[in-house]
Amino acid sequence: MASKVREKIKLVSTGKTQKGKPTKTFYTTTKNKRQTTEKINIKKFDPKAYNSET
Repeated sequence: MASKVREKIKLVSTGKTQKGKPTKTFYTTTKNKRQTTEKINIKKFDPKAYNSET
């Protein structure tokens, strides 16, 4: 039986709300284990995140 080449991964946000609590926003995607063996770093938009500088 062949192993699955594509692996499901969960991209968890590191953003915080205005009160300082984590937003708990995440995206799901797949990654090819043979082509990309290192960790992936993808920037995605977090609609709940708050930035005091802007």
